[in-house]
Amino acid sequence: MTDTFGPGSLNAEAAAIFAELCREPADDGYFRRLVADDSPTLDESLTAVIRAATGQHDVMVLACRVLIERDPWRSLDFFPDFVRPAAVARERGAKILAWFAQIFVGDPSPTAWQFGYSRLRSVDAIGDYTRLAKHHFAAVRLGAMLGLADTADLAALDPLARGLDDRSQRVREAAANAVRRFRHAGPVKDILAHPVHQKLIQALSDGSAEVRIAAARALGSLGDHDSLRKHSHSLQGEGAELERILNDHIPPLDKIWPLDDTT
Repeated sequence: MTDTFGPGSLNAEAAAIFAELCREPADDGYFRRLVADDSPTLDESLTAVIRAATGQHDVMVLACRVLIERDPWRSLDFFPDFVRPAAVARERGAKILAWFAQIFVGDPSPTAWQFGYSRLRSVDAIGDYTRLAKHHFAAVRLGAMLGLADTADLAALDPLARGLDDRSQRVREAAANAVRRFRHAGPVKDILAHPVHQKLIQALSDGSAEVRIAAARALGSLGDHDSLRKHSHSLQGEGAELERILNDHIPPLDKIWPLDDTT
């Protein structure tokens, strides 16, 4: 029997894409070709892959991301319902989903960044994640830091600076790592001139070793070795790590998606 909604329902182009998105490890060259391809049917095929990928979360994530990389100004029509902003969910009649999203999680879902939501220019991703960064639940605030990290927009530095003061260690660590990514988003001098720079320096004295190390790596990646040396007393327990950072031996951050180079 033909699979009406799964991979078996796809045309040849979409089925080939589905198979490639399932590949481990990912073929970076293939993703570059997908993003650059000007085929008039490719967007439709990627949208079909998203619909067919029920139960295949990673495939859905990658197909969404490629669509956004191809055109960050596109509408949200292709987005899976469970990561849509509540207002869009309401328009589609998903009232229970909208209510749950607004009351218990946030708007949009704090995991929407995985699907490339942060890179959409047709939405106010920074505004959305700035609001989520004030949520009661630490897991939602953590998602906000990860979402802000993927915006590649220096306007996200304001909420990230506040994230470095969060009561959750995991959120503060994520905020430090997020600032580190922004050295690819604009002139480093602009980041060093922003109040977030002083917040990173203050984080060198954080009560959590994970936060101290994340802040030190961020400062090292931004080339601020002077601050690291000046505040080396705060990192006495991480002396070996500090030496590696000062010698530019900083481990890369986890990739947000296969073509992510914001190390």
